[in-house]
Amino acid sequence: MTVYRTVGVGGNFVNWTAAWTWLVALGALTDDYEFEQISDTTETVAFAGQADLGGHNLRFYSSNPHNGDPTKGHRIYLNGAVGPNFFTCRFENGNYSDTFHLEDLCFRKLDAVDYTMVTLGGYGDGITLYAKNLIIIGNDKTIATGLRIHRRDDRYYLSNIKITNVGHGFNAFYQLLGLTGQDHLTENFTIYDCGSGISWGAGQRWIFKNCVCAGSTLPGVDWTTIVDGTNIQLINCADSDNSIATGTASYINCRPNIIPADEFKSLNVDNPDWLKLNDGTYT
Repeated sequence: MTVYRTVGVGGNFVNWTAAWTWLVALGALTDDYEFEQISDTTETVAFAGQADLGGHNLRFYSSNPHNGDPTKGHRIYLNGAVGPNFFTCRFENGNYSDTFHLEDLCFRKLDAVDYTMVTLGGYGDGITLYAKNLIIIGNDKTIATGLRIHRRDDRYYLSNIKITNVGHGFNAFYQLLGLTGQDHLTENFTIYDCGSGISWGAGQRWIFKNCVCAGSTLPGVDWTTIVDGTNIQLINCADSDNSIATGTASYINCRPNIIPADEFKSLNVDNPDWLKLNDGTYT
């Protein structure tokens, strides 16, 4: 059986923090759950605790998908939390048949606090996590991380994610060092105009496909810590600062030194065509 709950004005929970607090207090799930965002929400307190999927599936999604357009869809405003993490989905007592889906959500940072905007991962045995169709917009290229992968034992499938205007775009580095035997797929990622872009470490079997990381404030760090040619593959990926050519990963059809203004329909985060590729391969 699937149990449905709503998040937002007139819903079961006023915001996502309230929904997460309820989930943690519920203990091990005895059914699948789906939480649907029905309006903009403002989160002023960071998530706390770990949810227990109990052998079930959990889905967070929006009733009004943005479809890659930052001017559409419901927003999740982050404002006032204390670091290091804010929208933090962590799980305990899981296995790979347990799944978590994070879909069609748009995060916007309002405050001046240094934290990770979105964190995903287990807190014990591994689970399977899917994150797709996310927009993560910060407000300061000198602080905060857009998306962080927390746990090395999980399986991650990340797709169609845009991140901008944070100190660091995507971090899958420290928590995943030493990982063996798990495959992770990241595809159709676009990280633009951050302090630095993507970093990760050796020992992780990551595949990056159709990922563009460009416009980093610091030189040479669109892609960083590419140190494992056996376990890391980059397929049809690109940068704007030649950093993609400095590591030892396995590269297939990658393009260094692109000019973002020539590749994207718009670089304006308030434009419906923001970070949509001119060739239409993905948005």
